[in-house]
Amino acid sequence: MHRIDGPGTVENFPIAHESGTLSGFFDGGNPATGRMSTVVTSDWCNSVQEEIVSVILEGGEELDKNNNKQLLFAIQLFIERLMPDGDLKPLQVCDIDFFNRKTPPNGYVVANGALLANADALYPKLWAFLQKSENAWLLRTESQWQALIHPDGVGGANAFVLDADAKTLRLPDIRGDYMAGAGWNGKVPGDSDGDAARILKGYAGYGYYWYPHPPTAPFEFTAVAKNGFPLEKVVDDHDMIAIYLNSALSTPTDTRNHPATIYQLPCVYVGVPTVIS
Repeated sequence: MHRIDGPGTVENFPIAHESGTLSGFFDGGNPATGRMSTVVTSDWCNSVQEEIVSVILEGGEELDKNNNKQLLFAIQLFIERLMPDGDLKPLQVCDIDFFNRKTPPNGYVVANGALLANADALYPKLWAFLQKSENAWLLRTESQWQALIHPDGVGGANAFVLDADAKTLRLPDIRGDYMAGAGWNGKVPGDSDGDAARILKGYAGYGYYWYPHPPTAPFEFTAVAKNGFPLEKVVDDHDMIAIYLNSALSTPTDTRNHPATIYQLPCVYVGVPTVIS
């Protein structure tokens, strides 16, 4: 979409001319009866043009003469942002969201750590946004970004990598990650943590006598008598036992700690891409 730029255009929005006698519909006229056809006025053209332009600009995109789908994308974006109360969900580039769908909505890409080529031309609004000093906290160097990735190679990097020379942009990779509210434990937006669990501590003696120090959680023994003594009191070398802990015997295990999970598509908003001819 673009504003008219042919010969005779003016720089500023002109003052509307005096209206005709009727407001209605176009008519093709009738030469046989001498009824003239409707004159398409500059006022009407400017009004229609600005109605369309305002939708595109409100969607957060700049007008692009080579992109004839900007109005369609803007309308689709508004539909997806519409909340139950009729307001539009606030949205800016770099916002992260999750969707219960196979492919990302318009203006979003999957936050899987992919490298975008020609990012300065394809996503000029995102490119400019990330280079502002107040948004530097969203950026990492490539080595810093790689260091954030989980040991299994997936997720953990909630940041971008911008290469001004190569014109590339590496996306965040938040696959397998869970969102938590910042503002506690010294954490601020943009921080991330690796996998962790609370410490399991316990005691189990080994040798001739358990007593008076019986095993503690997470170890557990059943007091079964042997040779006239309970198990926690061993009387000879033949009664010595080894103690092992295997949480998989009682708890489901995985390569990471996680709660019961419903998986959705992790996406980051980058804006509608520019058409490159």
